[in-house]
Formats: sequence, C-alpha cells, structure tokens
Amino acid sequence: MRKIKHLIHMSLDGYANAADGNFEWMVYNDDIEKYAHDLIHDTGDAVIWGRNTFEGMKMYWPTVLGNSGSSPAERNHATWLNQSTKYVVSTTLTEADLGWENSRLLGANFVEEITKIKQQPGKDILIMGSLKLVQSLREHKLIDEFYINLNPKTLGGGTPLFAPGEQELLNFVEAHPLQGGVVALRYERT
Repeated sequence: MRKIKHLIHMSLDGYANAADGNFEWMVYNDDIEKYAHDLIHDTGDAVIWGRNTFEGMKMYWPTVLGNSGSSPAERNHATWLNQSTKYVVSTTLTEADLGWENSRLLGANFVEEITKIKQQPGKDILIMGSLKLVQSLREHKLIDEFYINLNPKTLGGGTPLFAPGEQELLNFVEAHPLQGGVVALRYERT
C-alpha cells in the first residue's frame, strides 16, 4: 500500500504558518533543500494539495524549466513535479482550471478517493503545505508519516500544525540535524 507522507516546516512554538502568512521565518538552504528533494524524489511519484497551495505551486514550478536563472536543484524538482501526479482537493475548481499536466481533481468525496488512491500501485504520495487539508486527512487517519522540519524560531501566533484539542500519539523514528539550526523530525502513525 502507498503511504502518504506529510512534509512541513514548524516553528519551535508549534506553528506551521505565520499570522501574516509570510514564509520568511522558515530556514531554507541547500542542506534543507537536498534533504527535502531526496525524500520527495526518491520515495514519491505524486503529491496532494489543497486549492490554494496548488494554485501557488502552479504559478511557480512550471516556469522554472524555461528560466535560465533556475538552479539545477530547482530544475530537477520542477521536472519531478511535472512528471508526478498532482491530486488537487477542491470543491470550487474544475478540471479545466487545473492546466498543469498530470493534475487530477478530487472533490467533496476526497477522503474516499484518497483511500482508493493509496490502494493503487505506485510510489508514496507527498503532501506539502495545505494545512486545512492535512488536518482533515489526519482526522481520517490517512497520513502515514510526518516529516517536520523544526525551525529554531518562535512565531507567537499563526496557524498551528496540530489543531487545538487534537490528540494523537505518533511513533518517533528519527531526528536529523540540518544546517541553520533546523532539526528534521520523522514520525509514523502508531
């Protein structure tokens, strides 16, 4: 069975998004990029995104290959994304709105559809960002592994990675220190 792996950055005080929505608080460097790309490219062949994350990714990644200023790592990731299946959870988009090859729309019955997709042959499925969607998938026990890049910053507010009152015991697998003070944590659903 395919696994769903959630990769996300989190502040020391438990937030995955800043209150103002900026991403400047996240530490990102070549070491973190390599860690993320190795995980994604080596183990996955699909992603799941909510509408907002998909639209943001669609605005950037398809332009990377035609941009002479793109780094080799960016080009490699853009190629992987273009070839991968992109599952988009939205009740407002239509198939015609997707406009990115290998994209599939999952509507209101996305939990049932994702459950079926996990049964299909293929590599694992990654989810990055899309916090509302992630919370729903966690409620239905559909996320198998959690890759949390713990950043050495506090935000004092924003969107918490885990909703208030949400309780779940996860099995610790490993911690890997990265440059910039980030610790890559890996947990599995028990």
